[in-house]
Amino acid sequence: MKPTTRDPAHPLRDDRGSISIFVAICLLALMGFVALVFDGVGKLNAEGRYNDIASEAARAGAQGIDPTLAIPGTTVQADSGRATRLAHDYLAQYGLDGTVTVTPDGKEIEVRITGTYHPLFADALGKLDLSITGYGHADLVYRVD
Repeated sequence: MKPTTRDPAHPLRDDRGSISIFVAICLLALMGFVALVFDGVGKLNAEGRYNDIASEAARAGAQGIDPTLAIPGTTVQADSGRATRLAHDYLAQYGLDGTVTVTPDGKEIEVRITGTYHPLFADALGKLDLSITGYGHADLVYRVD
């Protein structure tokens, strides 16, 4: 086997080790991409969780029906104060606060909550808190068979 020698007239024509630099740059870019995907999925999961909590809070608020109308069988309608209190109590179990809206006819309850998601990897770029929201809706249904 013939040993390789460098040409002293052209010292920069040797490309040994150049693939190592290319691989290192590609791996760094790939790791950055994976980190951003991981944080993006984390944000989507957090928003899904907030939507679930808001939906359950709306359902909890829907339990606050007005008994003076429900017991005689007149109609099922939410007592606005009681429904709002029940929804806020449910949110308080998770340490969250939100807005609870009961329609004037007492047939629908909406809950909106907001919060922040703290990314795991993108936070290294700076304080990068992402806003997340959750929305839940419940309809009061009256049915007699």
